[in-house]
Amino acid sequence: MAITSKTIDVPIEVTWKAMEALVKQGKVKSIGVSNFPIRILKQILAVAEIPPAVNQFECHPYLPCDELVSFCKQHNIQVTAYSPLGNPDWAKLTGSSFPGLLENEVIQKIAQKHNKSTADVLIRWHIDREVIVIPKSVTPSRIQSNFQVFDFKLDEEDLAAIKELAKINQRVVNPQFLPPGFWD
Repeated sequence: MAITSKTIDVPIEVTWKAMEALVKQGKVKSIGVSNFPIRILKQILAVAEIPPAVNQFECHPYLPCDELVSFCKQHNIQVTAYSPLGNPDWAKLTGSSFPGLLENEVIQKIAQKHNKSTADVLIRWHIDREVIVIPKSVTPSRIQSNFQVFDFKLDEEDLAAIKELAKINQRVVNPQFLPPGFWD
């Protein structure tokens, strides 16, 4: 049997109502979305009896998505950062002249100041923004290190320096299946 790919155009409001039915039937406890910009969240919220519990999207200092994070907070939608530490192969993947976040000079200086790793600084930055961060790692020592971020705080100077990195406005992941202008 051949497997074929077929796109079915179903309005997001219809899809959301079907997901709400799963909650009401007790088949799932909560429902959320991924990569939804504000305009699509507004479409859902206009019909939702159960708002999204979470929106997961690419979020890091090069692409902080401040407006989307703020919108989600205002509507009690938790944010989970996708690619929260960027990507070690950043320049190769994006063709960017900017280094990956773990190698970024600003992040390195802040890490040195606090005697922490660059990953610790990035994780702490997300936590301070009340963004859920799930860094990817298969190395036990790094996984353990990722929990060592509650013994320091980024100060205003650190936060201002990190905020400047948003000018780079660089996405690591750009799904080809999304229509042009999706993020606008």
